Amino acid sequence: MDLEKNTDHGTVGVNIKKVSDIEKTMLIVQKSNHKIHYNPHVNYLVLPLQFGNGTYYISLYRRVSEKKNLYSLLDKISLSVNMRDVNAYMLYPNYIVNYNQNMEVIQNITKLVEGCRTEKEKYGVIKKYIKEHFIYDYIYAIDRKRKQPFPSSIENCYKTKKGVCLDLATLATALFRSQGIKAQFVAGKADGSPHAWVYVYVDGQKILYDPTAALMQISIKKITYLKI
Repeated sequence: MDLEKNTDHGTVGVNIKKVSDIEKTMLIVQKSNHKIHYNPHVNYLVLPLQFGNGTYYISLYRRVSEKKNLYSLLDKISLSVNMRDVNAYMLYPNYIVNYNQNMEVIQNITKLVEGCRTEKEKYGVIKKYIKEHFIYDYIYAIDRKRKQPFPSSIENCYKTKKGVCLDLATLATALFRSQGIKAQFVAGKADGSPHAWVYVYVDGQKILYDPTAALMQISIKKITYLKI
């Protein structure tokens, strides 16, 4: 396993080498008491350094038992991080929020915000775009036999113009970031159920934006979360 640190972007590239059965691996990124698990589908991942400055530990495991869900440690690397902006990761793509400027949806939103002078105006345009062009996928949400892909595919959400909370939050985060607005993808629970939404930083103000709640016209009373 090799690491490529990019402190300007607040990310680290993880190159998993000499592992053929990548689907059976697990990555854990940890700093002090904070940690997050990733299940790689590719050998190279760009991951956010969302826990601020300090020493991170990145561990690679391989599953050795399907029935007992047991893993063995393959590699562990420490990484010293000193970023000028600890929230820089909120502006760039990564393994979870995976987009690029060549995507049609990104190009569309770039054209729509051309006349905007402030982040607040861009924020409003992007929210309106999502509300007018996407719907919540009720059928997928109630089909318990279908497993939700993770990470979510932004291109698939754009193509079908629908998605569940994970898809919509991932899409929204990508749109905000692509236009220079810091956005934080959030996975957690809302009123006791698994959910995903976004924290957007507009002109220095932290705003909770939940595209699912906006499309379904509902309100959420209690949330617990893990920022990504």
